Amino acid sequence: MSGSLPFRAMEATERDLVAFRDAFEANGFPRPLEQLRWQYLDHPGERLLVDFAVDPRDDGERVAGIYAALPFLMDAGGEPRVGGQALDVLTDSGYRGRGLFTGLARSLYARCGESGLALIYGFPNANTANGYWTRLDWTRLDPVPFLIKPLRSRYLLQRIPGVRSLAGLLPDLPLPPPGAPRLPSGWQLRPVEAFDDRFDGLWEAFARGVGIAVRRDRRYLAWRYGSKPLEEYHTRGLFQGERLLGFVTYCVKPKHGGVVGYLMELIPHPDFPEAGEILARAAVRDAAARRADVVLAWSFEHSPTHAAHRAAGFFPFPEWARPIELHFGALALDPAVRPLVTERRSWYISYSDSDTV
Repeated sequence: MSGSLPFRAMEATERDLVAFRDAFEANGFPRPLEQLRWQYLDHPGERLLVDFAVDPRDDGERVAGIYAALPFLMDAGGEPRVGGQALDVLTDSGYRGRGLFTGLARSLYARCGESGLALIYGFPNANTANGYWTRLDWTRLDPVPFLIKPLRSRYLLQRIPGVRSLAGLLPDLPLPPPGAPRLPSGWQLRPVEAFDDRFDGLWEAFARGVGIAVRRDRRYLAWRYGSKPLEEYHTRGLFQGERLLGFVTYCVKPKHGGVVGYLMELIPHPDFPEAGEILARAAVRDAAARRADVVLAWSFEHSPTHAAHRAAGFFPFPEWARPIELHFGALALDPAVRPLVTERRSWYISYSDSDTV
């Protein structure tokens, strides 16, 4: 409880889902109900980690604040653990200044710890990031590792100080995509229509080079890329016969004043390091064919796929030129995982971890 308002756990009912949707809509953040259902009721984590602050008025309960996290099976130091990603945080405009953000977060973290979650992580925006560092004791793991591959000149020019005012007067020239990938004999690039048990084996091999990450197994991939409403993802697999050597998932959508390609996930088998570059090049070329102005990716310098991104023409996206301000941080709920959670070099993330694409 905070500021005399009671807290309660959200229930897995249509009524509470609508209340969640209505609270965000009333504060200028509309969210499609079908996406909220996919995110919170249909996710593979099998538990609902959302707390409401409620005002029990005579005309019916009003949701005054929300703190929501999504549970995922994670690999942490080679061990399976459950972690939560903090996602939707809201204080209704009529209830601000009453400590709801901090109170709800601590309430949810206590509940997470009791149910066995080892950690919470997330990507706070400019409005909430300072609260995570100063009031909730998160470790700041900035910056988010944005990479960019420009495909047309204007998108990049519009973000350069001193040039952006002239960008509209200059021709919007196509920039060369990476060359077509050369496939070794017997290798094939094919569309992936479903995620089968080969993707489990691929992740197990890939994860040996990763300290801590959400487990990208077939169950997760089927949920993340096979069932999300109102989104269209494209996945291409690299095969040697029927053996899966890696895959890449991307999408292309109008956003941030242009047509943006997102390289969502790139997982090559570690025994075939050239597979990463082949898949990254294929995704960028596909995005260019879909008239993308730019392709964005998330990849730390220490990530197993960073060299493949760079070979496909990606380079670090300067923070001052990014269309949005995001931060990255985490909190260990179990002291045993704190050394991993608080070390930036332990983490593997990609655009799969973004809740906005």
